[in-house]
Amino acid sequence: MPKLISIGSLIDQTWDRFRASLPDYLSLASVMLVIALIQLIALILYPFASDLMSANAINGWETSGVVLYAVGSLIAPFLGFAVYVGVVRLTNRSVMQSSSLAEALEENKKYFVPSFVAAALFFLLIAAAFAIGLVPSTLFVFLAPFIPSPIILALLDLVLVGLILTSYVLVLIWSVEYYFAPYSALLDKKTGKEALKQSRSLVRGRFWSVFLRLVIPKLVFLLFAVLALTVSYYVALLFINLFAGLSVDLRIRLFSIVKTIFPMIVGVFISPLLFIADTMLYKSLSDR
Repeated sequence: MPKLISIGSLIDQTWDRFRASLPDYLSLASVMLVIALIQLIALILYPFASDLMSANAINGWETSGVVLYAVGSLIAPFLGFAVYVGVVRLTNRSVMQSSSLAEALEENKKYFVPSFVAAALFFLLIAAAFAIGLVPSTLFVFLAPFIPSPIILALLDLVLVGLILTSYVLVLIWSVEYYFAPYSALLDKKTGKEALKQSRSLVRGRFWSVFLRLVIPKLVFLLFAVLALTVSYYVALLFINLFAGLSVDLRIRLFSIVKTIFPMIVGVFISPLLFIADTMLYKSLSDR
């Protein structure tokens, strides 16, 4: 079993790799700015809050804003996943060359579907783990009024608590064990169930070590994202209050734009760091 990369080294190597190929990573992640532009246009056209609350009729432009916002929200996950695939494939290259970005974009077409299937299977497993606690809880809420015996209700309560605890434990375990299924599809060409098995075999015997290496680098990078968003929100709020005057509708619209667009802009810089860290950890797990 190969020795895992240390947490400090993982953070350092992630930052070094990101900084060394900053233009390429930002070029990939900037695809998300397309969504930001769509959402910006949609929010400009969107009906005012007072019109929605008063149930006033909306015109054609406002309707197009609502539709455009919905379309942007639908395609955002797929573009985000395309960015993920490109960043992982780009990071997998041992030597960065001028052609690396073009090749990573070309490979995106080849690896998108297999990795997307692996990611879908991963999320289905997590959903199944949640369902172990959620489904019995829902049934219990509906059936409890029809159960006359307090003893039976108490026993069912105990069973329900056990199922909920089991659900939480499985969510935690499976979230780590099967986390690398998409990476197996992207880097080792595993498909479907093979990717899940590969991920589980890599994590087996070092669950908590992997868990800490998944969580801590993300917390470090996300801390910078939160700080950047906090400062940008504060500055934007000052300008909104300065220029919007007494118009509540205009203030709400401007701040809605800020809350939608700013996280996407920050995400262009932060998301590659998260994906690079996971790729580095996967390569350490598989001793590559």
